[in-house]
Amino acid sequence: MIGVVLLLAIAVQAAAPEPDVTVTARKLRTKPIRDAVGYFERHCFDASRLTGQPSMPRADKDWHPLTSAERDSIGVVGDDTLAFGARLSDRQSAALTLSRSATQWGGGKLIEYRCTLIVLGGDQQRFPDRVAAIFRGPGTQKHVGDREGVPAIAGWRQLLWASIPAIGSADWQVFRTRGSSGSWVRVIDPDFYRNAEYVVGDLRTRTTGTPLTSLTLIYTRRLRPADGDVPISAASAPRVR
Repeated sequence: MIGVVLLLAIAVQAAAPEPDVTVTARKLRTKPIRDAVGYFERHCFDASRLTGQPSMPRADKDWHPLTSAERDSIGVVGDDTLAFGARLSDRQSAALTLSRSATQWGGGKLIEYRCTLIVLGGDQQRFPDRVAAIFRGPGTQKHVGDREGVPAIAGWRQLLWASIPAIGSADWQVFRTRGSSGSWVRVIDPDFYRNAEYVVGDLRTRTTGTPLTSLTLIYTRRLRPADGDVPISAASAPRVR
């Protein structure tokens, strides 16, 4: 039996706001190939949707591995987290981090990939619309600050998208119930992962000061041999955090 609680809203995890990004990126040579959300779509969303995991931007000349100081400035913890930085314009810099973790839940082994884009400065007003276009549906805020959702973060606008594609499906359209703009999905039964995968898009934008956005793709599915050797820990129901 697949057990899924469908909350008719979408919520953002409780967490301390990310610090300002300090990326001493190399001087711009040419105009970047993509804008910030375009890089998220390429390396986080499309790479995970089409290949089963996010991709590193090593082939993009705009990006470079972050130094230790730059990693510290955005709170990157652990040598297993990959982190890259780019200067996208005179007014906008970005960082991209990739991490993964594996858990044993019920009778199955799950892997969770996280791909986070952090953008400082520049015009960020269209980010929600851009992410909605990627998920082919709007996010929602109805359960932000609700006991059935997650706590609100003061000073931040929060939106979240959820998708529950069939295993191996490339159709990651946001999940909706009839008449809703978007629905928050919480998986409560490990048997869910026998037939489906769990995708979350987590967008947070600071409402004051220099524009700052954190955009994360969280992709959870059954562990595959192609994932390689990943340490596995025991866990209860995975939660957005």
